[in-house]
Amino acid sequence: MLFNSYVFLFVFLPLLFLLYAILVRSRYGRAPLWLLLAGSCVYYAWWDIRFFGLLAGMIVLNLVLSRILTRRERTRKLWLVIGIAVNLTPLLVFKYADFMIGSVNTAAGTQFPLWGLVLPIGISFFTFQQIAYLVDVYRRLTEPHDFLEYALFVSFFPQLIAGPIVHHKDFISQIREAVSKITLANVNVAATLFVVGLFKKVVLADQLSTIASPLFRQAELHQVLNIYETWTGALAYTFQIYFDFSAYTDMALALGFLFGFRLPINFYSPYKSLNIIEFWRRWHISLSSFLRDYIYFPLGGGRVRIDRKFLNILVTMLIGGIWHGAGWTFLIWGLVHGLAIGANHLWRHLWKERGGWAGRACAHVVTFVFLIFTWVIFNSPSFSGAWHFWSEMVPLGGLTVPTEWVGTLQSWGISATAHGDYHGTPLAILLAAGVVVFTLPNTMQLFPGLYIDHGKLCPGPSRLCWRPSFGWLGFTAGLFLVTIWNMTTVSEFLYYQF
Repeated sequence: MLFNSYVFLFVFLPLLFLLYAILVRSRYGRAPLWLLLAGSCVYYAWWDIRFFGLLAGMIVLNLVLSRILTRRERTRKLWLVIGIAVNLTPLLVFKYADFMIGSVNTAAGTQFPLWGLVLPIGISFFTFQQIAYLVDVYRRLTEPHDFLEYALFVSFFPQLIAGPIVHHKDFISQIREAVSKITLANVNVAATLFVVGLFKKVVLADQLSTIASPLFRQAELHQVLNIYETWTGALAYTFQIYFDFSAYTDMALALGFLFGFRLPINFYSPYKSLNIIEFWRRWHISLSSFLRDYIYFPLGGGRVRIDRKFLNILVTMLIGGIWHGAGWTFLIWGLVHGLAIGANHLWRHLWKERGGWAGRACAHVVTFVFLIFTWVIFNSPSFSGAWHFWSEMVPLGGLTVPTEWVGTLQSWGISATAHGDYHGTPLAILLAAGVVVFTLPNTMQLFPGLYIDHGKLCPGPSRLCWRPSFGWLGFTAGLFLVTIWNMTTVSEFLYYQF
């Protein structure tokens, strides 16, 4: 069941919220929370009921392990290792088994059959979330919670499938107060933010997908592409994944707030970053925080020799890369980002960052171009497909352009091969997407107070921030109608595959 599906919008969500509000108003104690847990279970089982048993089993098993960690003083470390291994085993089997078997077959010339397992949706997210919980119980940063609190913390449907990765201290502390936050004002602002996210997904991200996907498929088949097509495809995917992930984040925050919970900020205008370090403080913030707190810091973080610090960064980003998908392209993507972060730290160590508008503009352009090129390998099924794409983006072996451009380039003394035609519509769409990304306030500024912000990223609300008014009502209604009109097909969010 997807947030952008008719069954969710017009059946599941209205029915669940209506029953929840009735129980809240009737003051039936914890009954609204039990209903929310049941609704979250239905939401997950709707995709594939076979994997609901895996989610439920992991919840019960981790709850038992958390209690063992508080009672077995002498063997606590052993039980933590067992707990982490137990959590990682399903992830390794379902997500990485075929990758490892295929790699062995390629390296050793063997022919072991692939298992072809279906990846349980959301497994990467609820695995990391539960590992963090066990580690914090081991560190005595929290005590084990009861079944309802822990099960709702893991399975809360707005963030179950694609995050944010919620920390227990942020979520469980809100459970007892959540039912008191169901007010008409909160419902209004949550509904508006949800519609904004739905519009981003259906109208913006899915439209950009129709530009990017065919071009990446052609590159994977090593078909000829011209420079206009490759840059158009790369930019289209760069904006597609931006709007797709931003949309899910908005909708998750809105749904959490609708039921009385504030979820952590997970996306904050990452393409406005001036360097790659800043990018990772703005993109998938909850994943970056997890990698920092549970991998980078335990490895020694930055409190070690400079060479060890760079190694820690590379290891952390390699894990971040492979977390996104089982493939060498994701490993290379993580490695390249790790090298870039290390280079960024070295630059800061040797030279002060340049000030002034010119220095900031240059840093912004360099960072954004780096992201465009690295998204190519992120979205390519194979390295050869990514290399073919890059070779046309930077045509060192010869320039290939649309047929309409050849005459103009020849008049300038530039030799070029003609292939394909020029179409202005994709360029117009990309320009419109760029205007939205780089000039408009983000939803954190438009809807302040709906989220948890540990990093204090937000400078303050925009002058356009939401308020109960006829203007916002008309704007929301218009967005919703345009979105429903364009919802001819239902597509998954990109982060569902991770």
